[in-house]
Amino acid sequence: MCLKTQKTLFLSFFCFFCSSFFALAQQPLQYDEVVELTYWQWVTKDYKSLKTTAQQALKQGLDGYDLRLRLGAVYYAEQNYERALAHFERAYQMNPADTLGQEYYYWALQFTLRTADAVTLAAKMQPEMQQKVGFETNKTKKFAFETIGLTGGVFLNNNFNLQNQDFRQGNVYAENTLQGGAYLGNLYLNTKIGNRLNLYHNLSFFQVQGLGVVQSAFEPTQKRNYDNPNFSYVLGGNYALQKGWTLGGFGSFYQENSNYFSTVYNPAAFRLTYIDKPYRHQAWSGGVYLAKRHKNMGFQFAFSAGNLSKVQQLQTEIGWLWYPLGNTNFYTQTTAAYLNNNQKHQFVILQTIGGKLTKKLGYEISGSYGNHQNYLSKDGLSSYNTIEPILATAGSSLVVSFKNLQFIPAYTYQLREANYLQIRGVSEVNTINNFYHNHLIKCTIQWKF
Repeated sequence: MCLKTQKTLFLSFFCFFCSSFFALAQQPLQYDEVVELTYWQWVTKDYKSLKTTAQQALKQGLDGYDLRLRLGAVYYAEQNYERALAHFERAYQMNPADTLGQEYYYWALQFTLRTADAVTLAAKMQPEMQQKVGFETNKTKKFAFETIGLTGGVFLNNNFNLQNQDFRQGNVYAENTLQGGAYLGNLYLNTKIGNRLNLYHNLSFFQVQGLGVVQSAFEPTQKRNYDNPNFSYVLGGNYALQKGWTLGGFGSFYQENSNYFSTVYNPAAFRLTYIDKPYRHQAWSGGVYLAKRHKNMGFQFAFSAGNLSKVQQLQTEIGWLWYPLGNTNFYTQTTAAYLNNNQKHQFVILQTIGGKLTKKLGYEISGSYGNHQNYLSKDGLSSYNTIEPILATAGSSLVVSFKNLQFIPAYTYQLREANYLQIRGVSEVNTINNFYHNHLIKCTIQWKF
């Protein structure tokens, strides 16, 4: 046979094979054929072909319990729990009594942080299945403790090293109260009422150090140390509504304390009288938020108000949460807030990236930019009623898990703006601004009941 004839036969066979293949592919599938084919694709772990077969069948209107279960199981094996959840939910609607479908559905809900829906599902299971998935009947009791957390930390900066600096700079007078380090303690308690309502309490204590410095052209420099205790209490809660909606809110009380070192000129004696200017204020704040979980994304809108630092503030905030892999191994959250702080317009942008390094080790990296003065997080657990405004932050934390216990060491850098008073003449008074760096090192221990 000549070479030309061989080429002709090969091309003829190739064209016949292609035409037969495409003709077969275009033929309408039968559901029984799809079930049998996807079964062997599952057994041989040909997941790519299984997804193609199943998606082609769904496009042709072929749908059933076995098909949905296997397609969901493929995504589940790939740890794309969000994609798997949609198919397990459909399979459960078709056959709610099947225990394998129940188990897959339950864990997909848990791994996508839809805990309330998972508990609702498990409550309908038979006792054998409840035991298999580790469901505890006390999860549906009217009242139960969920989490208790203890936090301790320290703020560090080098402000007190500036106490010998020349703040007058050749002028008549200058006064500056430096904000030094601080110690903090925090107690957090979360309780659950029923399956969907969470209530939390948060009690915080801050001990802030201060150092007042007064420099004048006609008297020696005077200094004074301060220790200012501050307290806050937050009562908040959230309710998991149907279809991925969550409604939450909080109310807070604060005891704000600080001191400022200054003077009063005594013209009769031709000298300065040194005085303390204590600041004491009982403040409040409150807010509400609405969040929606849609597939692998979450959206939130929050509103809050308060009178922190003796000024009225109104705040609105929007946020977007994304799980690009369909699981909690990696996520990103972006939040933007507008704050009307005593008629002063402020904007704050926050960005968080987190996930899991291993099964027992998680991480989170965050940063923010903008004037944080009196900013409140949507749950009220973070408030920025600091004496001097925070302009930017950057931080990271680790989450180390041991059964029901978690250790969360964290570090946060803060850029703060300070100012002091400088007098050049009888009627010439200036406010001098400067910046400094604050470092927060803390550790949290959480017990989950």
